[in-house]
Amino acid sequence: METHQTTPDLDAEFERPTAFVAMKFDKEHIEEFEQWGTALLKAIQEAGVEPDCMVQEEGWGKTPHEHPLQEAERRIDQSEMLIMDLSQGSGFGCGAEAGYARAKGKPVIMLVSAEKQQELSSTRKDAASHILIYENFEDLTAKLTPLIMGLQVKK
Repeated sequence: METHQTTPDLDAEFERPTAFVAMKFDKEHIEEFEQWGTALLKAIQEAGVEPDCMVQEEGWGKTPHEHPLQEAERRIDQSEMLIMDLSQGSGFGCGAEAGYARAKGKPVIMLVSAEKQQELSSTRKDAASHILIYENFEDLTAKLTPLIMGLQVKK
């Protein structure tokens, strides 16, 4: 008689940390931005973190939130970390969100393409607890999981 041992559902035993995912949206290239953002959120989820992304809820920039900074702060308060995608650049909101998260003692992970890393200001660098430089999307996903797994996050 053959017996099978079942493996418990790890997600049922482990509460996934939440990351507020901030990104500057590109109004000129919404379709490409949506594809990138959707893939990035999936990669974050596969890295063991539950993403919370306002830009996704806003239809990738089609219907912006009435009070974006207040809403971002509320969501950062409810998250264990901030993951900031700087693939489309970095605006005022990105800086405000990073500073707020750091002031709250939350890890701030900035995702920056190798081609744009020279554009990263010293203020942005200072606000980051981790800067992940990547060559392409595959490189980003390969580096993201080990980085997240190594974080000590407060629940």
